[in-house]
Amino acid sequence: MGIQSSEVISNINRIYNTLQNSKTQQHTKMQLQTLLLAGLALATGAAADRILTTTSCPWIGACYSQGEWINESNGHYWIDANEGCRDPDVPYIWNVCMDWGNGRAHFNADGQNKRCLKRTGPDFDVGPCADSSRQCSRQWWEEVACTCLPEAVLGGYETHFDKLNQVTANKLLYSCQLIAITTVTSEQIATSKLFMQLISLLHADRRSSTITKAQQTWQDADGRTKEEKQKIAKHRATFMKRWTQALKKVILQAMERANKSSLSTQRDY
Repeated sequence: MGIQSSEVISNINRIYNTLQNSKTQQHTKMQLQTLLLAGLALATGAAADRILTTTSCPWIGACYSQGEWINESNGHYWIDANEGCRDPDVPYIWNVCMDWGNGRAHFNADGQNKRCLKRTGPDFDVGPCADSSRQCSRQWWEEVACTCLPEAVLGGYETHFDKLNQVTANKLLYSCQLIAITTVTSEQIATSKLFMQLISLLHADRRSSTITKAQQTWQDADGRTKEEKQKIAKHRATFMKRWTQALKKVILQAMERANKSSLSTQRDY
């Protein structure tokens, strides 16, 4: 699976604590600590909006779906779970929101109030369960009362179809939670790799000339048309602007978190 974010976080914390007690010059120490804090924020998903991950959700309820999970900046995962299918005996499910960080989820279905779920299973990679099998995911979520109106009623709902309740009764979000877990795992690995690449780039050469030359060579590579080069240049400029903004924000957030002894946030659903 590549670099795991937990390993990166552990190493960053270890190096940061070592720097705290070292005799390194203060200016250098501050630079390194800032970089490490930025990396910590990246590895924990603070800059998740810079990495877009989409994947198909093959099951929801009894309905085969081809909707997509989309990684939003707030760490939620939205999906139209009914694209390409509409069994009249299965509720139209919409506004599905997976909050991986807080282990919460909610969704709406035809004729029902918002329904909320809480993750009860362990935090682990579910690659072997990516075949949409029910037993892989059924025990990982349980329904709970929603903490914001309209209140969901545990144990039963008014329905228009006999099968409307089967989504909750059988806990059939099937592989949607598998997809959410897989997506976030991929995101964590990607952020970890991105951080390691950033470290390598800064370590290899701090002068901009080497980077500029490499970028120019890439843009002027044989076989690229003028239009392709313009598209590449435009994309790169946009990316660099967004990356710079994100990195500054990440560093500030990381510094704030580092000054707090503890931080516990719980999002209501």
